[in-house]
Amino acid sequence: MRLFRALGPLLLAPLGWVVATAAELGSRLYDGLEWLYYLCVPLWLVEGEEQNSHLPLCVLCGLRNETKNYVLQQIFGDHYRQRYLGRHWLWNLAKAIPPTCGDCSMILVRTCAPHLKRFARGRAWFLIPEWVIGEISLPRDAAATHKVERDLRKIRMRGLGFELTHDLQAFEDFYHNMYLPYATKTYGNCAWLVPYKYLEKLFRSSDLLLITKNGVPIAGQFIIYNQPGPCLLIMGIRDADRAHIKDGASDAVYHYGLQFLEKQGFTAAWVGWTRPFLRDGVLKFKRKWSQTIVDGRFWGVGLKVVSSTAAVKSFLVNNPFIVRRDDLLYGAVFADVDQPLAPENVQQMTKDYFHAGLSGLEIYSLPPQDATVSNTVAAELPERVQLCAWPQ
Repeated sequence: MRLFRALGPLLLAPLGWVVATAAELGSRLYDGLEWLYYLCVPLWLVEGEEQNSHLPLCVLCGLRNETKNYVLQQIFGDHYRQRYLGRHWLWNLAKAIPPTCGDCSMILVRTCAPHLKRFARGRAWFLIPEWVIGEISLPRDAAATHKVERDLRKIRMRGLGFELTHDLQAFEDFYHNMYLPYATKTYGNCAWLVPYKYLEKLFRSSDLLLITKNGVPIAGQFIIYNQPGPCLLIMGIRDADRAHIKDGASDAVYHYGLQFLEKQGFTAAWVGWTRPFLRDGVLKFKRKWSQTIVDGRFWGVGLKVVSSTAAVKSFLVNNPFIVRRDDLLYGAVFADVDQPLAPENVQQMTKDYFHAGLSGLEIYSLPPQDATVSNTVAAELPERVQLCAWPQ
């Protein structure tokens, strides 16, 4: 027995190395298979009315799951028709369009930068990361506090408090009565729902922050610590009740979570993954709290305009997004104008859509116009705004 205790660690060390190595190889194998899988893209032909212009639009869609649902909702709203076309090679997508459908105006595929560069032939693509993640510096500066001053007053007026818990019953109540109802009602078929078992395992090494009103938990969020810094993640509102949201429950989650982490000595907190569309409500909510975007997912949505129809222009103008280029993130904004952009137009776009952490804001005049701007604007905004030619 003594000999086993003495030699046990030495005997088990190689086994630990084997397990770790196998896990690493398994992860790399999965990444490699995914890389190959999306060279041959599953495609749908999707038709409907673009929801802003109400004009007919047909797109070739090679997205999947929640991302597919989300992007198609941005284009069509809730009403569209789709037909599965099978799998097609990334470099041959145009041939996937049925001969009877000559008006397919846009292509959307799940892809990554190496695929677009090597196999998609040409630079006429935008790569939109599936998700972006941001962080908030602590303590909040005066400008950040000013942005949420009204929300903080509401929290105080409604008497919202908080508590931290590691109680399993509290977690079960949060998962079933706050997280699931809120995620499903708010995001519908665009929601990515975290499985119970995974979140239960995460709970064991995390703090569960609960927002209370009159001593009763009405909302909550995880504070996890396995990121480069602490991360606020997985929000829930009891029964997805709009009354709790109006009381400021979602603002209270951020306020008390950030306040707690600041008191623990942290200088920044990550605030979860967000869709990269610049009008997305969650992204705008986090921008209000002075979020800085720090990264975006490697995989994303490749978007190519085949025909610059009025419906395509309407979608692009109403849905500016974040793009990845050379491992940097930029905001892409679209202007359908016949005249050169006025300085005040560019300044308003910058105010509305530039997000801290982006390397710049790219403004595209939709074809056939060329992006032009006065020298005054170019001199005023040399580092943040760039007038771009349409990708060819």
